[in-house]
Amino acid sequence: MAGWDDDRVVTQNLGLTLPSQDEPDLSLGDSQQAKTHIQAKFRQFLKEFQSKRVFVYREQLIHNYEQGDYRVTVNWKDVARFEEDLASLLKTRPGEYLPVFEAAAKEVVASTIIPKPREADMHHIHVQLRDIDSTTIRDLNSSHVGKLVGVRGIVVSASRVNTRATELAIVCKNCKSQNWVKCGHGFGAPNIPRVCDNLRTNEARQAADQKCPLDPWVIIPDRSTFTNSQRLKLQENPEMVPTGEVPRHVDLCVENMLVGTCKPGSRVTVVGIFSIYQAKGRGGKARIGNDNNAVAIRNPYLRVLHIDSEDPSESSIHNFTEEEMTD
Repeated sequence: MAGWDDDRVVTQNLGLTLPSQDEPDLSLGDSQQAKTHIQAKFRQFLKEFQSKRVFVYREQLIHNYEQGDYRVTVNWKDVARFEEDLASLLKTRPGEYLPVFEAAAKEVVASTIIPKPREADMHHIHVQLRDIDSTTIRDLNSSHVGKLVGVRGIVVSASRVNTRATELAIVCKNCKSQNWVKCGHGFGAPNIPRVCDNLRTNEARQAADQKCPLDPWVIIPDRSTFTNSQRLKLQENPEMVPTGEVPRHVDLCVENMLVGTCKPGSRVTVVGIFSIYQAKGRGGKARIGNDNNAVAIRNPYLRVLHIDSEDPSESSIHNFTEEEMTD
């Protein structure tokens, strides 16, 4: 047994591969662990991505936040160069992973600003994606629903600026129970519950004289939060229309800082999420035709994330150049 007491370390390779703790596995599905890993990757991209020796998005985030401009414009192709899986998730499932990207942007700002602000005191940061491979308006179909698309065209009409709720404060008119309802993006209506939550948890109120009726909620505007919203109509460029065909159009929903950035007659390239909504008829009820299947029909529209105008006088206002970041 000589040699076992010597000052040396003996190792043997058993052929076992341990998973890396630093590299997130993007194939974990929809678990919370997977989203945490993906958010860490987005955070790494925003902090470390460089172009011409400039930390493009980190500097843009800090500059915009200090100026009260709570957004960051990200080139989708830069994300693809950083990691193709992240770009694929953003393109195929933007409704799920764009909020993860925005949460990562908020973390980057919080870790950079001194003194570090509290998360409750920080503003929401909007991530605007650009340079998506564009398609034509007439080629949009059901396979694009819920995906990130880019289209080009001419803005032919613009509605007045409206106010849309992002979070509604509601109170039961019978038992005065309060609740808050998160509102989605785009043209969809908020999902307000029809039954009072207090009735579900307190069986003592089941008596007829105390029972809360259906639809008991009343909206409290003073405690609700709102944002600006505008409806645009985008029509195909004349050179894209086949001979003998009529130009087609698609409705656009622009919100927040994109409101008022373009006017009718502007040629633009739009990046957004191809979405659907159920149109309302008179009295606020859903339109239902003679066919029972008509209730399943939805109207398509584009929830806009970024607008690039082909007019130089307009596009130069909203683009953050690298020369400005180096000043």
